[in-house]
Amino acid sequence: MPTTNAAPHRFGQELSQNARLGPNITIEERNIAIDMLRGSCGVPEVAAHFHRACSTIRRLYQKYSTTATTQDKPRSGRSKIFSNYQKKIIWHKPKIEYKDLIKVATMTTRRYMETLVGSMPRRLAVYRASKGCQTK
Repeated sequence: MPTTNAAPHRFGQELSQNARLGPNITIEERNIAIDMLRGSCGVPEVAAHFHRACSTIRRLYQKYSTTATTQDKPRSGRSKIFSNYQKKIIWHKPKIEYKDLIKVATMTTRRYMETLVGSMPRRLAVYRASKGCQTK
């Protein structure tokens, strides 16, 4: 029976349905698994050899059949880790100063209030006209 990296379960502890048998398969292990599958080994044998589920090995072979590589696909989006140069730019050269940020915030609030208050007489006139009331 293959050994696992999972912690032993205690009585009353909920068992996870997707308990992993170990960390991700390395690229070298993927290449070896593909070579074993191309040879005479079956999926259950390869899965037992690498201590993985059969579905993992099947998915690996299916991915290899469609992409002809065992490399991971590039991830979209910005990288999570900034380089030291990027950190320096962010911290030492801000794009906007606090006083400018406050100006923008107050101007935006003032414009919004002017628009809201300025449109009130028009809104009242339209409302009264729709109800058949006299406008003052």
